[in-house]
Amino acid sequence: MRRRLELAVSLALLASVSLQARIGSAQPADTGAAPDPRAEARQRFDRGLALYESADYTGALAEFQRAYELTQHPLVLYNVALVQAKLGDAIGAVNALEALKAGGLAQLGRERAVRAEQVYADQLLRVGTVSLRCNVAALTAQIDNVDVDLRAPLRLTSGQHLLAIFAPGYAPRHIAFSVLGRAHKTMEVELTPIAESLSRLQLTSDVPDVEVQDSGQLLGKLPFHGPLMLAPGKHELEFSREGYGVERRSVVALPGDNGTLHVPLHATTADGRLQLRLSEANAVISVDGRPSLAGASGLSLPHGRHALRVQRAGFFEVNREVVVPPAGATTLDLQLLPTPEYLAHYVESAKRQRSTAFITGGSGLLTLAGAGAFLLWNQGQKNRAKRAFDDFASEVESLPGGSCSTAACDAQLGVLLDSL
Repeated sequence: MRRRLELAVSLALLASVSLQARIGSAQPADTGAAPDPRAEARQRFDRGLALYESADYTGALAEFQRAYELTQHPLVLYNVALVQAKLGDAIGAVNALEALKAGGLAQLGRERAVRAEQVYADQLLRVGTVSLRCNVAALTAQIDNVDVDLRAPLRLTSGQHLLAIFAPGYAPRHIAFSVLGRAHKTMEVELTPIAESLSRLQLTSDVPDVEVQDSGQLLGKLPFHGPLMLAPGKHELEFSREGYGVERRSVVALPGDNGTLHVPLHATTADGRLQLRLSEANAVISVDGRPSLAGASGLSLPHGRHALRVQRAGFFEVNREVVVPPAGATTLDLQLLPTPEYLAHYVESAKRQRSTAFITGGSGLLTLAGAGAFLLWNQGQKNRAKRAFDDFASEVESLPGGSCSTAACDAQLGVLLDSL
């Protein structure tokens, strides 16, 4: 709840839009006007806050980062750091908080400044550095299958990592190593020359966290961010993940060749369960790229990490990484957010329906009961609509900044105003 209040305050500081301004925005906008960065920042925060409330922290982080690009406000960067820490991205949180400490920490206020220092000290305990010494200068280095520059010390989260090194005319190396928090590690690696050029193999699988081994040597976990570099010759690749059957492939790598290999894995156990509570019916659910039916009993899945996608026409697509425990069930409440186009279509459709009802219903009433009866009925409808709008408007005015801070609030206010 505390973090939600911080995000709401950030929104109020970024885009203090009054209730009257929001009512005015219901009028058609000038299509020739330039986009308002502050308006986009507010919309990004609205969506980010809704995603945060539904525990979609990855999606929320992307929206908050975009809002920071638009505003460069220190309080937004502070909230970005909190979400990164929540996600376990200690490096991202440390980098964001160091940018705050360099300039902008004083603008947070005493309470938040103290907390920022506490979060920074805590996240630093989860960060170490690594550097490389190698007999070859022109090389490509990857850590956990991501290209990195090791000419200067590189920050890494504490724990186990995998270093891969490739260079033209040399056999590739794969080395597992560990990093301690607030400690530095220097990797010394020597590459062996070979006469032929390396082969590139793009590996994919629908299932995440699949370990790839070559003749017993760990090469990494899928998904890879780039092609796997192989020395020319025959390779015995093995693909495994707990809860799935082991897949093996024999690959003959040719010098300078480029290839692709997709390896589907088939579940052998379903010791975990995923239950979904969706805000919208008739949604399409995919787990690890495969369409599934989420009944009342949920989905039976192997334990571990899975890629979840929920799609519904007229709503933003939801992509989540979920971790299913080996026993019991994981329950997710997913709030699907309507797209601006869908909301516009909905409002326009509602207007047409009301206009049709007014014409046909009004004509029938005038014919059956006369103009007096219709006017009395219409006045009652108007009074109820006005009361509903006034009550909601009073609630909005009592909020920090006197304005809506969520997409749902904006939508409700628009519907009530349109009804009135």
